[in-house]
Amino acid sequence: LPECCPPPPLPKLAPPFRLLANLLQCDAALHVLRCVLERALDLKARSFSEPQVHKALHLIGYALRDEECGHYEFLAFAESAARSGLLTLLQRLSVSPRVDAHQALAKWLLHKMR
Repeated sequence: LPECCPPPPLPKLAPPFRLLANLLQCDAALHVLRCVLERALDLKARSFSEPQVHKALHLIGYALRDEECGHYEFLAFAESAARSGLLTLLQRLSVSPRVDAHQALAKWLLHKMR
């Protein structure tokens, strides 16, 4: 795997807050993440922002880390991301020269999703 700086695992949420782990797999969050990645791939997009792409990739990483740790049995981020089209966008992003600074992180995310 390429060298990158993936997000660290998050601490386990206290019981009253555990449902917050659902936040990144809700439809609204997936829509925002998809919009950011689509704009990164669209060379005509005027609202493309590299810091936004980096933050979106980091949030996806946090969601995958949360799912991986197994603290929340209701988390199925990788499945939700694939269903919403994020997986396909990540695959395209991982070879896009426009965001070459983030290709390693995109490849790490793809590896984690599989």
